[in-house]
Amino acid sequence: MFWDNLKKRMFQMKSKLFKYVLGVVVCLLVILGLGYPQDLSSANSAVIPFDSARWKIGGKQNKIEDYLGEKSLLLNFGRAIVKDSQFSDGIIEYDVAFGEGRGFAGALWRDEDGQNREEFYMRIHQSGNPDSCQYTPVFNGLLNWQLYSGEGYTARFKYPLNQWIHVKIVVAGK
Repeated sequence: MFWDNLKKRMFQMKSKLFKYVLGVVVCLLVILGLGYPQDLSSANSAVIPFDSARWKIGGKQNKIEDYLGEKSLLLNFGRAIVKDSQFSDGIIEYDVAFGEGRGFAGALWRDEDGQNREEFYMRIHQSGNPDSCQYTPVFNGLLNWQLYSGEGYTARFKYPLNQWIHVKIVVAGK
């Protein structure tokens, strides 16, 4: 069900042209639901602009720039992490655009110590393949994508190039 909803959401994407890509562009905003109980509809949310001091942004290349008049974060081999988040259950939303070539983009949550967390990522270079997007937990710094593969963990999606894709991740329960 999670993957079916994800596929439907990704097909309902809003498209915009995008000039060039040096890496993966994670753009516009991330909406984090903080401290959701069971009912996600009554949640509080926060929009955290990428120029906020709440972000820890690192990587080979990272810069905030305008794409078609909209503020974006360009990441190349990098991560953007909200420093003070107490996120447990809720909704994570972001827009992303891809150019040609190998790459990964996604979100991580419930990061306890930099070594234990949950991740969702998109494999741009696997576009259209059964494992083009994947969920996996990370234990003691080790990715478990090989153990957590197949139905319920991976899904097929054909990524359009040079277009914005809206991603919505609903996180509920452990």
